Amino acid sequence: MWLKNAGGPTTLAYGVTTNHVLGLELVLPDGTVVETGGKAPDLPGYDLTGLLTGSEGTMALVTKVTVRLMRKAETVKTALAVYESNEDAGRTVAEITARGITAGGGGDAPTA
Repeated sequence: MWLKNAGGPTTLAYGVTTNHVLGLELVLPDGTVVETGGKAPDLPGYDLTGLLTGSEGTMALVTKVTVRLMRKAETVKTALAVYESNEDAGRTVAEITARGITAGGGGDAPTA
């Protein structure tokens, strides 16, 4: 999954796959072994880990992936709303987002 930088309906709450891949160990075409990133998120410098996450294996052979684990949400609530127009629904989504409420998409946090 991490090779494609997958997202889906949980993206708003948890981010895409690259937000959870902290580091990579990879082998370049000449056989050189390289490590990118690390256990700490947002290291200074170029984001080679982000560049390689989603490259579908076209830039290097990845031999190890360090990922961030997420806790399962303590509470999940489901709501159903019916609107007269798309504009009304859009305003509701904008208001919910502005309040910092994020949709989980009905699933668990993404796994790498």
